[in-house]
Amino acid sequence: MTKRSLRAGALVIATAAATVLANAAQAQTATLPAASFSGGIRYFPFTENFGTTNANSAIHSDTLGTVGATADLASQKVSAYGNSTAIGAGLIANARLKYYFVLLAGTPGSVHVLIDTSTTASGYGSYFAESEVDLNAKDGSLNAVLAYSHACNAVGFCNPNANHYLGGGNLPYLIQANKIYGITLLVDGHTTNADSGFSAFADPIIKLDPAFAAPSGATFSFSPNLPVIAAPEPASWAMMLVGFGGLGAMTRSRRRMAAPAPTTIRES
Repeated sequence: MTKRSLRAGALVIATAAATVLANAAQAQTATLPAASFSGGIRYFPFTENFGTTNANSAIHSDTLGTVGATADLASQKVSAYGNSTAIGAGLIANARLKYYFVLLAGTPGSVHVLIDTSTTASGYGSYFAESEVDLNAKDGSLNAVLAYSHACNAVGFCNPNANHYLGGGNLPYLIQANKIYGITLLVDGHTTNADSGFSAFADPIIKLDPAFAAPSGATFSFSPNLPVIAAPEPASWAMMLVGFGGLGAMTRSRRRMAAPAPTTIRES
């Protein structure tokens, strides 16, 4: 192999590796709004609220029943639940979480993603429960309900035949690379009488759709206060390793070709 072809090959590999590294650096420095959360519980006479500036959950339990709500930033889930005993009274719980994400890529364009969304709502006795997950673009160009669950029984405004579940599952969506989107999770529920309870839960997971080719170096980045580490996709890491290995081989080859003759050091 000639020196010219070695230099050309090294340049191609170095360019590919530099592109991947640039995309990874871009993902790590993306500026996104922080995730926000709020919620609370009420079980007369006990009341506790939570929000972004304090704890992300509230739980109360006594001989009359148990009620709780959580907005889990670590796993991006929300839940609300409650159970009252035979002598208990009505209780209320709700939770909300909103976070942002962007799919960073070297070039703009449409990207196929899958959003695996789970929502549940259930209960017994006299209760109401609902959960919802929404997707929206920060610039207002997209507003969609990914999943919604609703269930109730024996409360004033409830038609039990209307209990329903919309969407959910592994939903395909077409989003724009380098554009900021938001995910909103909502759950709430309450009971009106003793011997009643409810449960509501929401949990979305976002990933690239493997059925379609993604832009080179495409990387998800999330709100900075979520414990999510942005990193190149496995294919990008593979290309980086091949690139670095190739550069090492080229360097060793060039060193062998240009190695000077050994020098003998003599004592005086």
